[in-house]
Amino acid sequence: MLLRFKVKNYRSLRDEVVLDMEAAGLGDHKECLMKYKGNEYLPVVSINGKNGGGKSNVIRAMWLAVQFIKNAQRTQHESAEVPVRPFELNDYSRNEPTSFEFEYEYEGIEYCYGFSATRKCICEEHLYWAPKGQRAVVFNRKYQDFSFPINTEKKIKELAEDYSCILITGPRQVGKTTLFKKLMDENRTVVSLDDLEERKLAQTDPAMFLQMHDLPILIDEVQYAPQLFPYIKMAIDNGASASSFWLTGSQAFRMMELAQESLAGRTAIIHMSSLSQHELYGAGDNIEFSVDLETLKQRSKNGTKAELSELYERIWMGSMPGYRSGRYKDRNVFYSSYIQTYIDRDVSELITNVDKLVFMDFVRAAACRCAQMLNIHDIANDVGVSDETIKRWLQVLEKSDIIFYLRPYSNNLLKRTVKTPKLYFFDTGLVAYLTKYTTPEILENGAINGAILENYVVSEIRKTYQNEADECLMWYYRDKDSNEIDMVIESDGMVHPLEIKRSVNPESELTRAFRILDKGAVPRGKGAIICMRSELSAVDSENYIVPIWTI
Repeated sequence: MLLRFKVKNYRSLRDEVVLDMEAAGLGDHKECLMKYKGNEYLPVVSINGKNGGGKSNVIRAMWLAVQFIKNAQRTQHESAEVPVRPFELNDYSRNEPTSFEFEYEYEGIEYCYGFSATRKCICEEHLYWAPKGQRAVVFNRKYQDFSFPINTEKKIKELAEDYSCILITGPRQVGKTTLFKKLMDENRTVVSLDDLEERKLAQTDPAMFLQMHDLPILIDEVQYAPQLFPYIKMAIDNGASASSFWLTGSQAFRMMELAQESLAGRTAIIHMSSLSQHELYGAGDNIEFSVDLETLKQRSKNGTKAELSELYERIWMGSMPGYRSGRYKDRNVFYSSYIQTYIDRDVSELITNVDKLVFMDFVRAAACRCAQMLNIHDIANDVGVSDETIKRWLQVLEKSDIIFYLRPYSNNLLKRTVKTPKLYFFDTGLVAYLTKYTTPEILENGAINGAILENYVVSEIRKTYQNEADECLMWYYRDKDSNEIDMVIESDGMVHPLEIKRSVNPESELTRAFRILDKGAVPRGKGAIICMRSELSAVDSENYIVPIWTI
């Protein structure tokens, strides 16, 4: 059963258009409605409006998407042109992909499938499902890069029974190799391509490299020898047993490029990030953050309370396993070595003739702007390079899992929203180091104390979903009238507004901005003020007060 269809940037439809099958205010013929999760849906819908308003194009878009899906095997080959027609009355839309999305119910489970495309290629494809009410990833695709959600150790063990090759990607020092070594038995060969002799052999004679090392094998930092991938493919095609190849790489985007070229369909890909607050200070099972009273109560039971000074110590210390494990005692030395290694090895491999000192200035300039709307031109002026250079360098940081963005929330009914994303770092310890805050006390009273607190909360909420392998739809809201909401989460067909404050007793007036979402097409659900209150509380029946230590 179709629940809703969405299309954007197609023919005369520039902004997102939603065809919603949910019945609203229908008095007659209720016996004809279809029921799902307490809601009623129409079996038939008509589209009415003025001439030239785009009615036919909505139907054309749906027909095109369905036909393209049905004939995907025949039409999605290298030379095929995708039959999309973007909105052509401005230059920006003309060069942007056209997107389609279906939300539907099948055998009692809700699904969401969509893709975006230009005439040259498929840019993105996704499938989510909600077997337990919460939307989770089935698969994501970026061009030819496919990824599937993974749950830590238990899931790796399951995958090891089915896949000949498992690849773990993520930033440096998050524990990729440590995790594999924890799970492997004594019979597995371990080779690191940080060893220059091993790297040289893998690059110049990959067949001999594999002959020299018995299976099963763990190859660390495999991005240094892409020459190995065709030979790994041949070994798998010739019958290599399950779990023969375990691979790690620090450059997720590069790894995905290599995997899709040679190992597509043969490799399970796992993405790792730094430790979450729950992993460091929590008890019991991880629970995804949700603006649900019972969930919030459970998170309160599982968390460890923290006063303001204790919280800033958590923020300042960061979330990198290498330092938080106690293996490295000197925090400054750890982060200095971390960023230098990242620039020397990863960045230098990706950016030709990069000035390392200038790139360091760039990373520091980005850190100074955490939790702020991205202003590429300002960063370029600070660093002394072009806007285009900053754009390329930001892509490197993002795809290295150093930073991520919150995109602005909007739909066809909220047209005055800004278009600029906000910038966040996965690890607040790195931000504190780069911005030269030498103690938690100085950070607590420093110029970025509010911004880094917001960064911490947003990244921790994101990690609660990553650790459960679920997709979290996260945005922020800001419009041209200066109405602003720090974070908007969508789940179960509703949007939940969140405000992040440093205060212990936030004013109830903070929730007033939440009402702006009532103008949107998606219903507004419960909201929350996330702050320094020591206990879970509430503003009113619609808005909770959530302590940061529970996230």
